[in-house]
Amino acid sequence: MANVQLTKDAIEKLNQEAEYLKGSKRAELQEGIEVAKKLSDAEQKEAHDEYAKNESRIAVLEELIDGTFQREAANQTRTAQPVRVTLEGLINLMAELDFLRTTKRQEIKEAIKIAKGFGDLSENSEYDEAREEQGKIESRIVELEEMLKNVDLIDESGNTDQVNVGTKVRIFNKTRNKEVEYYLVGSTEANASLGKISDQSPIGKAIIGEKVGRVVHVEAPAGVMELEILEISK
Repeated sequence: MANVQLTKDAIEKLNQEAEYLKGSKRAELQEGIEVAKKLSDAEQKEAHDEYAKNESRIAVLEELIDGTFQREAANQTRTAQPVRVTLEGLINLMAELDFLRTTKRQEIKEAIKIAKGFGDLSENSEYDEAREEQGKIESRIVELEEMLKNVDLIDESGNTDQVNVGTKVRIFNKTRNKEVEYYLVGSTEANASLGKISDQSPIGKAIIGEKVGRVVHVEAPAGVMELEILEISK
């Protein structure tokens, strides 16, 4: 077993978020559940799921704050690559796993139970769909468990002399005459719509290790892009 070591600043930020989630956010979601009682079953379920996700995140934050989170050492016979994540990425993975284990498992069991009451299972589409969904949930749980066994927490407290995983980079795209900002993360956290790019992406590979003022060239489907690094921050 191995603990995830956090800095005092990181723990303070987690404490602040936990207080917010347990206070105003929880109250907001509880109000949403009350409002949803007058709405459709689907909207009621969505409101309850949002509340459950908030509770899962609270549980994860408290586990990290208390220092009780431990990841099992990966099976030494495996060749799985370390899963590099920021602290936020780790929290997201842990919260998703908790939500699937505590909420979705129970929901799908109830759905299967209800579907069985519809009659002959050989011609019961509701039952088939519920079992298929159950399979997806269990597969994702296993996937998350394996990822957390191999998690490698990115050090976000380092300097900003050069681009590295865990840094924000402001770039001027000379080819498109456009300024953009990226947050360089591991492949697990990459989300282009949020400006999070993987260190293994073409742009990520081109800018990692570079300093402010450097100009790099990136092969893109539309041709070569010329990028100038303007600022590196945390």
